[in-house]
Amino acid sequence: MNEQQIRAIVRDEVTKIITKAFSFDTFTEEEYLPTSEAWKRLGFISHKQLLRAVNDGLLREGKEYQDRRLPDSQKARYYFNIKACLKRLNTPPEKRA
Repeated sequence: MNEQQIRAIVRDEVTKIITKAFSFDTFTEEEYLPTSEAWKRLGFISHKQLLRAVNDGLLREGKEYQDRRLPDSQKARYYFNIKACLKRLNTPPEKRA
């Protein structure tokens, strides 16, 4: 193998590792995950930290998350759009509307 072939192999392997590590292509546009799974995918320390982002208004209902609680239910059931959440979290605070 020559140097060009080795570089191509290394580039392909690095791309696979980065894609897997950061989950770039594992979500569809409308994939929603419950709180119990979303906090891990979004890099929060716990589900409580994710819920604090909801309560503080960082994540917006109807855009980054949905509340799917049953009628007359007191307990919220949040489902998070992972791509929308990542986009919002990666936007600098001064540019958030």
